[in-house]
Amino acid sequence: MRSKYQGRALAGALALTLALAACGGGGGEGAEGTDDTDTTDQGDNGDQATGGGGDIIFGTTDTVVTLDPAKAYDFASSNILQNVGETLVGFPPGETEPAPLLAEDWEVSDDGLTYTFTIREGVTFSNGHELTSEDVKFSLDRVVDMAHPAGAASMLFVIDSVETPDERTAVVNLSQPNSTFLARLAYTVATIVPSDGSYPAPSNAIEEEDAEEAETAAEEFVQEELIGTGPYTVAEFREGESITLEANPNYWGDAPANDRVMIRFFQTSSQMKLALESGEIDVAHRDFSPDEQADLEGNDDIQVIAGEGGRTRYIVLNPFHDEVSDPDVRRAIAAAMDRERISEDVFNGKVEPIYSMIPPGYPESQPYFQEYDDMEPSDFIDETVSFSLHYGGERYGPTEPSLVQVIERMLEESGLFEVELVSTDWAQFTTEAWPGEDGQYPVFMLGWNPDYIDPDTYVEQFYWSEGFVGSMYNDPEMDELVLAEQAELDADARTDIFDQIQQKAAEDVVNIPLFQEVPYVFARPEISGLEDTMDETLIMRYWLVSKN
Repeated sequence: MRSKYQGRALAGALALTLALAACGGGGGEGAEGTDDTDTTDQGDNGDQATGGGGDIIFGTTDTVVTLDPAKAYDFASSNILQNVGETLVGFPPGETEPAPLLAEDWEVSDDGLTYTFTIREGVTFSNGHELTSEDVKFSLDRVVDMAHPAGAASMLFVIDSVETPDERTAVVNLSQPNSTFLARLAYTVATIVPSDGSYPAPSNAIEEEDAEEAETAAEEFVQEELIGTGPYTVAEFREGESITLEANPNYWGDAPANDRVMIRFFQTSSQMKLALESGEIDVAHRDFSPDEQADLEGNDDIQVIAGEGGRTRYIVLNPFHDEVSDPDVRRAIAAAMDRERISEDVFNGKVEPIYSMIPPGYPESQPYFQEYDDMEPSDFIDETVSFSLHYGGERYGPTEPSLVQVIERMLEESGLFEVELVSTDWAQFTTEAWPGEDGQYPVFMLGWNPDYIDPDTYVEQFYWSEGFVGSMYNDPEMDELVLAEQAELDADARTDIFDQIQQKAAEDVVNIPLFQEVPYVFARPEISGLEDTMDETLIMRYWLVSKN
């Protein structure tokens, strides 16, 4: 099935939206390839949900891009999918191992190639269709066959086939063992949708080699009316303004702690801050400036809740671009980075410096980039290098201009770099950053919200040649290492491979990890339940939040 993704490198310009993947992160090992009959549910299959607890209004500077699981790969869209749709397995609040959700339990063959799921009974979609194994097959096949360039279909590359021997059994066959497979199934790309004709799907796999043609072909099958089995239904979606979710009266699990949730999308963090302080909204998250955050922390009428994990930020260096194609130039840029200075000057010390794309919350993390702290750019180059550093405006919050200015100063203070800062509208940024007909950026800024709880989520997309950043790297030795860690079922042996990956990454420097943000949420005093959802998955579980 790998052949379905051979065109993803050509689709790199479209795939930049992967940079805001929806969930995951933290410190837990991936699922091992052994029989697993854990029956710890995310919700009770008891009384049906009726809702309760009033209405709650959230504010964010993010915006929802799509409601189709086959296309969604941004934080805001995926977060809605986590609340309206469901997957076979999921991560319960505070947990780092996949647990049953739409699958009551599962078994894994000794060779790690076959996963047999028992489908939960008594579950209906919001349109009344009853869940069966055929919906599982339809949903997974649809994502893989569409292979939408803006979506996360590559996460399911290891699926070879899906069989449905009966209504309650779905058998997923893999092309090779993959220690991350269960964790991947918890991400929204594996959201189960009805097979009753509500969602269109191609009859055969779309295998267009041209990026624009692949997107055009996939767009024909995109469905923006989200039909799920989760605790909410979508009541109203005003693109760029708000989305309203209502408690699903036919939900199979526990009722949400509220009747209705509205998520308002703000153009600026200052507008969102005023709305929170005035009581116009109940909760605000993503993203305030450090000064705004400090002001809210000093407000006795505002709760401040810090979470775990968090978005990582990094610099991408394009090895295909003449300005930074020399590995020594990229190493010199790495040697100029002062992460503590970034933390203090831009974020008032509220971010954590990182020295690997795998953040320090994982035991597999090895800070090989820290070696550059003891080096100078002059250790690698002796002539001035000029390049442009691109960023997507305030896509990552109001601190972005300050961040790139500090990076520019650090580079130019060495006397070996001349840097041009270029701010680009995000839509233009996503089509021009990657090598292709529309152009390419030599150096640019990105951020990453991990997809699932496993160190692989910080490796595959950045170092594998079919990953969205890895498509620029395209290194056969690294490809072999990435596929080896995924196929390795022994935890110690897998850790050794991660060590090799991180060491090679620090030598080749196709991206430079900078820092990890601490996720914060701010709320009015009458709001409760937020502490229960601020875990390593970064999922905002609206159903746990109530208003007293």
